Amino acid sequence: MGLKAARSGDYPAALEEWRPLATKGHAQAQHELGLMYGHGRGVKQDYTQAANWYRKAAEQGVAASQLALGRLFVAGRGIEKEFPKALSWFRKAAAQGSAAAKNNLAYMYRYGKGTPPDIGKAIIFYVDAGSKGYAPALDNLGMLFANGQSVPKDYVEAYKWLTLATSFGSSRGARYLKYVTKKMNSAQVAKAKVLVREWIADFRKRKKK
Repeated sequence: MGLKAARSGDYPAALEEWRPLATKGHAQAQHELGLMYGHGRGVKQDYTQAANWYRKAAEQGVAASQLALGRLFVAGRGIEKEFPKALSWFRKAAAQGSAAAKNNLAYMYRYGKGTPPDIGKAIIFYVDAGSKGYAPALDNLGMLFANGQSVPKDYVEAYKWLTLATSFGSSRGARYLKYVTKKMNSAQVAKAKVLVREWIADFRKRKKK
């Protein structure tokens, strides 16, 4: 009922439905209230309230709330900025398969937020998130190799990841791909295209399982 009302834009009705459920401990209703306060939907935007409801749902294992709470800890919105706590919540969400959380974990390891920098772990998390077709992670991999940030510059790898990001709807990936392609010779482009085809074939096999 509440979800149907929210999707139709009737946030007051959704709030009326979700608030009593959330107060009684309903995890999904708590998450939905977090969204409403975090985005100012039907209520005045209030990050403190958003963090409060996200935390309640996160503690009950809602991955989306764990991710959202981690992001609030990174930004210091509604709660004090604390990278170690953000890292902890991202890990919990990632353990449940959240590609977005894995992408955020990659960021934390890449820049040493709440943990010593570890580009190897960052790449592992980017690749894992990207394996689900999560475009932001594919974008990040492409730009990492295109710019040679903490890794050797590799236009073939950059082309591969940016092409994949573009195929999953990334406009940013498409822009960077044009830049990278200009830096490559025909042999490099041909090699990169083979890698793209191999990745897509593997992705389709995994989707069928």
